[in-house]
Order: sequence, then structure tokens, then C-alpha cells
Amino acid sequence: MDDDTRLSKGERDFLLSELEKNNNGFYKDEISGFDKSLILLLDELNELIFIINNEGKIVFVNNIVTSYGYSKEELDKKFVFEFFQDKTKNLLEYFFNKKNINKLWIFKDQFLAKNGDKIPFEFKLKNFFQNEILYFILIGKDLSEYVQYQKEIENLKRDRTIAEKAIQKSGIGIWQWDILTGKIVYDEIYKILLGYQVDPFKGSFQKMMELIHEEDQEKIIYNIKEHFFERSETFSSFYRIKDVKEEYKYFFSRGVVIERDRLGLPKYMIGIYTLVKEYEEKFKEIAEGKNYLQKIIDNMDQGLVVIDSNYKFKLANTFFYTSLNMPENIDYIKNIVDKDHISLFEEKINKLKNKKEGTVSFECKLINKNNEYVYAFVTGLSYDGEAEEIILIITDITQRKKYEELLRKYATVDDLTDAYNRRAGFLALEKSLEIAKLKKEPLSVIFIDVDNLKTINDNFGHDAGDFVLRKIADIIRNSIRESDILIRVGGDEFVLGLPNARKQDAEKIVNRIKEALTNIKIDEDMRIDLSYGICEYNDFEKGLDIEDLIKAADNKMYKMKKSKDKSM
Repeated sequence: MDDDTRLSKGERDFLLSELEKNNNGFYKDEISGFDKSLILLLDELNELIFIINNEGKIVFVNNIVTSYGYSKEELDKKFVFEFFQDKTKNLLEYFFNKKNINKLWIFKDQFLAKNGDKIPFEFKLKNFFQNEILYFILIGKDLSEYVQYQKEIENLKRDRTIAEKAIQKSGIGIWQWDILTGKIVYDEIYKILLGYQVDPFKGSFQKMMELIHEEDQEKIIYNIKEHFFERSETFSSFYRIKDVKEEYKYFFSRGVVIERDRLGLPKYMIGIYTLVKEYEEKFKEIAEGKNYLQKIIDNMDQGLVVIDSNYKFKLANTFFYTSLNMPENIDYIKNIVDKDHISLFEEKINKLKNKKEGTVSFECKLINKNNEYVYAFVTGLSYDGEAEEIILIITDITQRKKYEELLRKYATVDDLTDAYNRRAGFLALEKSLEIAKLKKEPLSVIFIDVDNLKTINDNFGHDAGDFVLRKIADIIRNSIRESDILIRVGGDEFVLGLPNARKQDAEKIVNRIKEALTNIKIDEDMRIDLSYGICEYNDFEKGLDIEDLIKAADNKMYKMKKSKDKSM
């Protein structure tokens, strides 16, 4: 017998130390010779554990097997082969017949749950000796959540592809930046515009910065920091970047952080970019002073306005009035600036007036003559160097804002129910928990499972199932406050986060939801019902995280569902 098939002293000591708190357990005669502490530990693990004798019969299975509908007793002395498909079954029988000593076998297969569901698993099989008797241990890891997560990723990729195609038709490109790794990915438009055959940045943010004109690098970094520290809603910047001929081209880029860690630090960012050749040419004319005012007025396809240092309106080009649809009787430029953006507008213009900057750029909302919002990117520069007169170049970015919102939606919202998707919802819930801890206010979490969705799908089709999920999401939204959080975490599962709400408040909400569900009929014999569990966070001294609360609510939901199954 090889020593490496036994537990090492360190492993044995660790197992015993972990189990000092629990000395109760249930043992079968055949495994009574096993270390009691080891068996107790196996019962507490989240992996599915089988101990099998050399005939292939199960002599021990841990408590997690009840999650798949089995009791421990009914699996006693069963052949382990019975729970696998034919191919794996034959390989297992061969493995046991050959008594493969000291060989580790890793394989993936579907484990047959008691209700007939086939659950994806990864298994590891290895032999060991106990009291000179050969046994095998089979450890299974449930891959259901991983498989579902992969499906969600594929759906997100599919939806994002549709959005990207729509955006590319408008001449706007997309970039994505993993801030932690420094990896930045641009779509194919950038290579075409710059004349490269391969990615000029090699996927690196640092490489990209090396190609940007050194005079623009500091401004880009400054604007990024302003957004990282949440002093600006978005990142935006004009910059020059080298093309394949070593010539600079002008680009405009805008982005937004879509994921932050628990400390609020940015992790992931997405954005859009576009070539601004016309802006480059006209900006040069202004800088060189060659009949710039008349040329700009004659040629600009952007709004151009001249104001004095007191914001009094002096003149504007035709584009400003026609394409931006602005009123013709403007006395002061601030009269068409949205009131929430007045202070920003004044702050930027004051930098020109105080000669702190030669040009300024910023976003703001304007109001046209139909009282509609126009999202504008404004570039301001001094007319005469003394800031007695100021030129404003106004670009309409309303459509770009809509594309940004479309991208944000695909990154955060479940497209079937319009609830938060799992990743975005859990981030929002974490924020609510942090606030609850800070203010010492209760937070309730409800885990909801639709009882008979599988039956509806099987009998009426998946369109009916999708209809039910949408109706349930609508009912939940109409039953909760605007500050509450609705998350779709899986096929038929939802999580509700209720800030500053106690368990009895959550019960009232569930009762409203269940009462509204009685009005939904699939047919005369089919009704919709829910199983749910509620967890209230009110012990502010405990260092619980959001996963602890969701798991506690999930466990209560499971007990309710199990009690319903027994009563049927």
C-alpha cells in the first residue's frame, strides 16, 4: 500500500480542527471503521461525495445529495453506475473491474436527479485504503450555475452584437477596457480608419497611449481620473492618434464605467469613438487666424455661436438655428441651457475668462424652441485672446447618448423581463447592503421561485413560459417601491432587495404579488404560484455579505417548495 493514498498528518489535523464544533453524526455499519471527524466533514461539504466499495456499491453519500431529491438511506448499497449515462456507466464498470489503484480519473457527465433531471457535473474518482480495505471516493462539482452563466454570456454577446451593428451603421465604433488587466479592445473600424492590418494597440491601454499625441495624453488621463472618481458622469475627450503613415488623425471618444468593486473602484469600462476630420480642419483654421470667423460661419456643419464675456448672445451660424432648432430671439446664451447645467457652463466659460485655459470642452443639455432637450458637446475658445468675445462650437450628441443608453441597458438588464440581470443586480444589492450597515437600517431579501414553470413550458410551449415570466416581473414591479431592486437570477428565479424594510413588510409585498397572480390563467386547471424565502438583515454587528443573505433566503424558499411537494 502506497503512503500517498492515505491522508497526511497535516491534512488529518486540519480536518479534526475544523470539526471540533460538531461531534454528532450518523454512521452505517459498513463505514463504522472510518474516522468520525472525516465523515462529519464530508457531510458538511458543498460537493457531492460518494464513498464506494470495491464492488461499485455506495456505502456513504453526504448530505448534499438531498438537493437532488434523494435521501441518504435510499442510496445505500446502490451501484453507483445506475446514476450515469451508458458511456460513463461502462467506463466506471471497467474502472472498478480493473481495480485502478492510485489513478485519478476526472470526467464530466450528467448526474441523474430523482425527478429525472440531468444535472451537469464534473467528477473526480480516486481510490484509498481504510483498515487495509480498498475503497473509492467520487467527488462531484455541480456545473449548473456555470452552464447557466455561460448561456447568459452568449445571450449578452448576441444582444450586444445587434447593438454594435446598429452603432457601426452610424459611423461610430465601440471599445471595451478591462481596467484591472489594462486590456483594451477596439472593434474593426479603428483599424480601417488608421490603415492598420492588425490591432495597432496589441490589446494594451499603454500601447494605445504611446500612439496618442503627447500634447493630448495629459488631458485624456485627467478626464479619465475625473470619471473614475465620479466627478463627471462620463469620460470624453478629443485627441490625435498616429495612423499607419505616422500622420495624426483627430478622434473623439466617450465612455462610462459599468462595473466597480465593493470599494467603488472602477473595474470595467465601455465606450464609443468617432473620427472628427471636419472638426480638425476647422479648428486649425481658427488657430491659424485665416479669416476664421467667416470661414467657420460658411462651412461649419456644427452649431457656432459668439457670445461676450457677460454671456450676451451676439451671432450664430445657420446650422445652429436650423439643425439644432434653436429659437431666433436669444438674448443670453444661458437662456437655452438646462438649469441643472448652468453652474457647469459658467465654470467652464470662467476658465476662458480667467485665462486658465485656452480652450474648454464639456457636455451639457440645451433646450430648443420646441422645449425639447438637445444633448450637446461644447468646445469654447477665446476670440481675441482676452476673452472679451468667446466662440462656442456646439455638436449635437443626442443620438450618441441614445446609443450609450442602449449599451448600458444590454450590460445591466435582462431582456425578457426588464429586471436587473444577475451581475448588475447583485452589484446594486451590495450597494444597498453597505448603506444599510452604515445607517443601521434593516434590509430584507426575498428569493422567489415560480413553482410550475417547467410544467407550463412542457404543456403550452416556451412562449407561454416567457409570457408568465414577463407578467410576474410586471406584477412584482407594481408591488414594490421605486427604490427596491428586482433581479432575475435564473430561469424561473427572482431576487428582491428591499432597503429599510423588515420581514413583515416583505411578507405584505409577497401577499400582494400572490394575490395579483390569481388573475393570471393559463387554462382552467393551470394556475401560477410561487415559493419564496425571506431573510432580514438587522444584526449590524455581523460581517455578512449579500451572498449570505441570498443563500439564507434561498434555503427558506427551498424548504417551502419541499413542503409543497410533500403535501401533493
